[in-house]
Amino acid sequence: AGAQGWLEEKLSETVVVCEALQQQISDEEHACRSATEQHACIETLRCALQERLNETTASHEELQYQVSQEQCACRHAVAESNELREHLLQMTTRWDRERAELSEQQACAG
Repeated sequence: AGAQGWLEEKLSETVVVCEALQQQISDEEHACRSATEQHACIETLRCALQERLNETTASHEELQYQVSQEQCACRHAVAESNELREHLLQMTTRWDRERAELSEQQACAG
């Protein structure tokens, strides 16, 4: 009877340890599923962010190209404006000179 009591006690302890281990395994499986879901979520977010970064980078490069084109057009417009200003100055100087010559001729004739 003593040996059987000892065996039953050991069996009962083993069952308790076994149940505790099963609970620990269950908890760890749950934690693992949760971590896997979180990892999948993080990976989805990372992919979305990478895609957005790629779009933003492409948009930025396009804007840089447009700015470069606008700067080039602006430089050409400034150069053309400077040329027109110089031409206008030359024409004004010429007209002033011709007007002065004409006034002189009229004064001499009169």
